[in-house]
Amino acid sequence: MQWTPDGKQIVVSTNTPVTTIDIYLVPADGSGQPTPYLATPFSEMSASVSPGGKWIAYTSNESGRKEVYVDSFPRAGTRALVSVGGAAARLGETTGANCISSARIGTS
Repeated sequence: MQWTPDGKQIVVSTNTPVTTIDIYLVPADGSGQPTPYLATPFSEMSASVSPGGKWIAYTSNESGRKEVYVDSFPRAGTRALVSVGGAAARLGETTGANCISSARIGTS
């Protein structure tokens, strides 16, 4: 779970009966229903929004193992795979530059 930098939404991963684990955006003020950011047949989790609020990194098992993807935020659309060989997600920005760190978690 993570608050967006503007404090308006909370990013969560939740289990769903049809698509396993997905990333949802929840209004922080409780004014509406959670909306899916990313809902696929694969598991998406460990989402982290950049401090500038323009990017999100998350872990997905779409490739058959956990890998890190980065996508535009708040709307998905420019996804890129940024790990090879298995990883977990974390994204940050420092002094205007994007910085991605990932930890290898295995090769299978």
